[in-house]
Amino acid sequence: MDIDAGLLNELDSLESNPPWESVAAAVKIEPESMMMDAAPVKLEQTADGMVPVLTLPAGTPRPPHGPKSRTKMQEEIKDDLDATIYGLFSVASLKLSREDFKAWREGANVRKLSGSEQRRLSEIRRMLRARVFAERTRIRKLAETKTCGKTLSSLKSENTKLKKRVARFEATEIKLQAQIKKLMAEKRTAGR
Repeated sequence: MDIDAGLLNELDSLESNPPWESVAAAVKIEPESMMMDAAPVKLEQTADGMVPVLTLPAGTPRPPHGPKSRTKMQEEIKDDLDATIYGLFSVASLKLSREDFKAWREGANVRKLSGSEQRRLSEIRRMLRARVFAERTRIRKLAETKTCGKTLSSLKSENTKLKKRVARFEATEIKLQAQIKKLMAEKRTAGR
């Protein structure tokens, strides 16, 4: 059985420097300051592993409401596969539609991924795309609620106008019925 010398060297280097001890070195990124989506992201070591943390520039508060208020400020890196994926792809590129992501990936010259990396990439993209879809749904529901509120107020005003009009017609009808009774009574008395 003939084993490639390059594979043996790679295995030896992995044994001496395991990726879970130095995730940043394994994916060739600097953990102190990494740029994703043109926003500063830092990889921080936590009890659960390396976590990319988005740091906003000073004086840029998170909006209290609106489309950016629910944006997650950090993505959890569970293992070295996650670190590899977040190191190769920006969060914005992971949120792209299938066609746009495919075109971006071809233009970005990203290396070919292993099977496990490709599966994890699919999981991460599915998770991020679900968030994008949920955010769009929330925005659409807010827009529909505002539209329904405007429609409701206009229908209420129209309804009050129609009720006033009906009340006038009923009052006119009562007056006309009284006049008809009076005329009928006069006709009866004149005809006798």
